[in-house]
Amino acid sequence: MSQTPASARHVIISEESVNADADAILLSNMNVVNAMFDEHLTADEISDGALRAYYVDFYTTQLAAGGFGHLVFASAMDEDVLTYIGEGLQALGADEHESLYRAFLARYEELGEDAQEHFLSDDEDITDEDVEDDYSDDDEAADAELEGTFEAGRRIMDHDDEVTYAETDENMGAELEGSDLAEEGLTDVYESDLDGLYADVFQDLDERYEELSESQDLAAMTAAWLAAHPDLRTVREDDIAAEVAALADAVPGIEDRRSEEDDELEEHEALIFELADVADQEVEAILGYEEDFEFEGETLGAWRFRTLDGEFAMVDDGERALMVDLDTDEIVVEVEFADED
Repeated sequence: MSQTPASARHVIISEESVNADADAILLSNMNVVNAMFDEHLTADEISDGALRAYYVDFYTTQLAAGGFGHLVFASAMDEDVLTYIGEGLQALGADEHESLYRAFLARYEELGEDAQEHFLSDDEDITDEDVEDDYSDDDEAADAELEGTFEAGRRIMDHDDEVTYAETDENMGAELEGSDLAEEGLTDVYESDLDGLYADVFQDLDERYEELSESQDLAAMTAAWLAAHPDLRTVREDDIAAEVAALADAVPGIEDRRSEEDDELEEHEALIFELADVADQEVEAILGYEEDFEFEGETLGAWRFRTLDGEFAMVDDGERALMVDLDTDEIVVEVEFADED
């Protein structure tokens, strides 16, 4: 019989959040779970209660941003995510919400393959800002803390078959490129027709969810459930990072996982993390490649990335890697490449 790892024995949130409001509790749980994933813990090494709340929170956020159609896209209908949502709704005692969720799953299964693919791959009307706005309020400090945390549901646990936005962000009709339709400029019409064809697939479920939420606020229910959880452990906000790191350090084989990920980093990723480390900054996200980046009168390719201190570009001029501040165009730090003998 395997022993439950220490990291999975408690739902951990900050002491400060318990004395605040529902949003603060949900945010704290989200941040702790994200930190555990960042420390290379797997779902089996994280509290089921924390994960259920985490994914119910993800569920409500996606529905607020774009309804059930957006949920299909954002979750990629990943089995682990769907299971945690269902278990979470059941644990909350949110029977009517759970019934509606089951109706959504059944509706999705009834769709044909083309319709399923449409929702999985075409969601251009919903942006990250729409999702982030659902968390935002009038508190500027809270908004700053929330920056970037809206991507909770993208943290799929199965590392062998990880599903992310990048893998599902394909335009419907991409296979038509080069076809007669594309040459005649009709692919946009094709995609527009698809949008119209599937526009009302989940509309009645969206309306039922909005109506139900007026009397049964899932966010408030989830926060209350977390605050009363029998395995709850509160930790000072300033101590959470160290607490999570210590729990991860106690997991057998964790250093091997960290080494494997370091080995798998692509060259540009390794350079970005090295530059950020030299600058004593923490990378939040790699934003993408810009082919026509202008720097010191030259057009060079550059990778844009974001840290807690702002947005930067990693420029490789062949002799060194530069970290360039996108607001000032100044070089923050540089790393010279070793000479190859």
